[in-house]
Amino acid sequence: MKNIEFRLLDNDGTASAILEAHRSLATDASLRQHLLGGLLSGLSCAEAVVATGEHFCAQFSGFRQ
Repeated sequence: MKNIEFRLLDNDGTASAILEAHRSLATDASLRQHLLGGLLSGLSCAEAVVATGEHFCAQFSGFRQ
């Protein structure tokens, strides 16, 4: 996290936007909780990432209606 914050100080607009997105993901409690839940239920890391992505895609797809 400190590395991302340090790099934000010395980047252009595009790089800063990407780093801000990474920082947001790294500190998202809901994302972390869902990933850990998948791991604790026996999913591999890759499976937990896919399941988490599917979960949030389903959540966000409801906003389009």
